[in-house]
Amino acid sequence: MKPEEVPRLGPDGVHLWYAPSDDSEEAEACRRQLSPQELERYERLLLPETRRRFAVAHALVRRALSAYADVAPGEWRFSAGPHGKPEIAASADLPPLRFNLSRSSGLCACAVTLGRDIGVDVERSDRRAEITAIARRFFAPEEAADVEAHPERFFEYWTLKEAFVKACGRGLSMPLRDAPSLSEQPSGWRFFRDAPSPRHLCAVAVRNKDGADLSLAILR
Repeated sequence: MKPEEVPRLGPDGVHLWYAPSDDSEEAEACRRQLSPQELERYERLLLPETRRRFAVAHALVRRALSAYADVAPGEWRFSAGPHGKPEIAASADLPPLRFNLSRSSGLCACAVTLGRDIGVDVERSDRRAEITAIARRFFAPEEAADVEAHPERFFEYWTLKEAFVKACGRGLSMPLRDAPSLSEQPSGWRFFRDAPSPRHLCAVAVRNKDGADLSLAILR
């Protein structure tokens, strides 16, 4: 999407960007946009698919953020929060952009807001997994029981929980079992769900203490 085609991101807006990650030529073009630090991480990855995902995901962040500020994709600088969550390095000249990134087999996602904590998770929903065992280990008992009765709900729970944990900025320091379920969320949070392809599920969690009527726009 061209920058001039991107809708305005207001204080009540949530923008969710997608990019496919299985095109080798596109991934190589994305690799050239990475910073030296990102390239070091890229070179440490061994599998071609993992490298493609990394390059596309990090280039997606840069391209998305450049739609909202007069900064070239290659010029963005990032820092890490207390638990390692990436943030834009402080600058008085930039709007209060907040973002989060997720990558899965075949698809990457980047969620962007203005001044709100945000988390996103995208998962390949047709991949094989020991769903019941994982749910029993990482989900609350009532959630695990629901998954056992309705296995198709596993990735709905998983993406919502991952998005929430990432929005809180605590990463793996907050176990998924302790992440509250959607029905238990206080009014200070808003969740969105999307099925960007027949093989993927995505969830976004946004802090919403002011009770704003948040809206989601999907961009590709």
